[in-house]
Amino acid sequence: MHDIGSQFCGKPSDAAEHLATQAAAFALAEHVTGVSITPELLRDADLVGGSTESG
Repeated sequence: MHDIGSQFCGKPSDAAEHLATQAAAFALAEHVTGVSITPELLRDADLVGGSTESG
């Protein structure tokens, strides 16, 4: 986690903590997948969803 910039000291404000959590999630996703998640990637992506019945 330290490799992607997570910090484990101090007590951030709620807003700072929320932003840091989002940034850490995107950094972790990039670290794991090798794909940089940019605003352009999210804006221009074709998203496909689906559902199925279980049981």
